[in-house]
Amino acid sequence: MKSKVIIITGGSFQGKSLIALQVAAKLNISNVISTDFVGIILKTVFPNNDSLTTSTYRLSPDKRNNQISLISEHVKNVIEKYVERGEHLIVEGLHFSKEMINWSKINGFCCVFLDNQTSFENRIILKHKTRTKLRLFKSDKSETYLDIINPDNIDNSTYIQYANNINEIHSNLKDCAIDNDFRLVSFSDFNNGIMETYKYVNSFYK
Repeated sequence: MKSKVIIITGGSFQGKSLIALQVAAKLNISNVISTDFVGIILKTVFPNNDSLTTSTYRLSPDKRNNQISLISEHVKNVIEKYVERGEHLIVEGLHFSKEMINWSKINGFCCVFLDNQTSFENRIILKHKTRTKLRLFKSDKSETYLDIINPDNIDNSTYIQYANNINEIHSNLKDCAIDNDFRLVSFSDFNNGIMETYKYVNSFYK
């Protein structure tokens, strides 16, 4: 049986990780890889690469593109290994270059773009489902981590400070995904996002 390869992408705070895990559970797929995780591995292997030093949205456009291209190339290699082994795989994340997006579609993978319509602030708060600490600015030159982020302190989070970059990454990725016929899943209710993604993936492989 041919390997099922499912790509779930979108910008930061779209619910990619949670939806990927839910879809994996419903389809009995044990392999779920995050592009963030690949980036962390590359950072340990190449500690002096200044394109890997921090989160994508905090980088200049040139370094951001370098990071995305580097991670994409390694993700592609991982996918090829899983296909070679005949294993099913879900890859979720935002580190997909234009070339990687096009390659995914050409290879007939099931490709989904998530477009979460809930407010930016609420999406940051809900990030606590998959992360125990969130960045918070202490001053212009330093930052710390908080265990709890809420409407009272969210304005000082680094995510709010970099909101324009985060939205730009999402928008550019969305345009490229649509150009390559990715399935656009727009949702306001998270459970609807899970079900719409699952329904599409399930029908894709029937």
